[in-house]
Amino acid sequence: MPTAGLKLLHTVLLCPTSLSVVLGRGLPMAHRYMQRLKRPSRRGRLAWGWSVRKMGKRRSLLQRSSTLVEKPVARTAKEIAAIETCAQVHGTPWSTCFLNRYHPAVLQMRDWIGQGAIGPLVSVEGRMVTSTVAQRNPRHWLFDRAQSGGGILHWLAIHTVDLIRYISGYEYDCVSGQVATLVEDIDVEEIATATFRLSGGAIGHIHAAYALPRRYGDIQLIARGQRGDITWQSWDYAGRQDQLALQSDVEPWSQSIYLQKSCPAPGGVGYGGQMGLDFLSDFIRAAEEKKPFVCTGLDALRSMQFVEGVY
Repeated sequence: MPTAGLKLLHTVLLCPTSLSVVLGRGLPMAHRYMQRLKRPSRRGRLAWGWSVRKMGKRRSLLQRSSTLVEKPVARTAKEIAAIETCAQVHGTPWSTCFLNRYHPAVLQMRDWIGQGAIGPLVSVEGRMVTSTVAQRNPRHWLFDRAQSGGGILHWLAIHTVDLIRYISGYEYDCVSGQVATLVEDIDVEEIATATFRLSGGAIGHIHAAYALPRRYGDIQLIARGQRGDITWQSWDYAGRQDQLALQSDVEPWSQSIYLQKSCPAPGGVGYGGQMGLDFLSDFIRAAEEKKPFVCTGLDALRSMQFVEGVY
């Protein structure tokens, strides 16, 4: 932690697991962040800490510093709305760690959709299926509703919920779903499925589960339009990551039956890779320069409202 007595300018609140990615390898990882964020003219400090689950503590931080909070931020939409209100009252920038908005595959999907490669959007599918609760420790706080607020939807599928809004540019008009807990003795959902309609008219679904006994992820996002489709396969059985496929009858993309592109995240996904470094440094730069950032607390609120619509 930087020298005591300096004004607290920025706070980063991560869950213990994510914090260990940044600090648990020793100071080199933290040093990489500090080098990227160094502002010699600023007598302030960047604070690292666990993502506190006490609402009063979060509001206290927002009164003093711009704050970046690990998703899903809080247990309920009502709690997130209270944080957003506090930030508005004090004029403090805050956001959540929807890092996948910086993923090269996501940026490419968004660009193709924006350029009209698949035409008007009609159908969306998201899949977030990952390793079992048993492999993740059923006694972990993530699987205790009183602490986490929910299960697979809160912790991982919320990324997919956010990305569909981000790549499409549409809001969710309506959502419904089902959840189940079938294997472990926990009080949050292991499996969930959601159906939804976007404000542009497209319909879709998200399936999420802690259900894979031998591999980490079966993670995909598919967008279909009137003139083509895009598939992002985040993981496959061969261990390949971040493969994109585009089918389109729009020039110039129609010159190939399928356009395939590999879009790995440099240095890996998460806080330790390039996208994590860029996300954090861009958040702090936006806060200092009073400019818009790629996501805000309102995005966290909209995602949690979707999750509660499934429940």
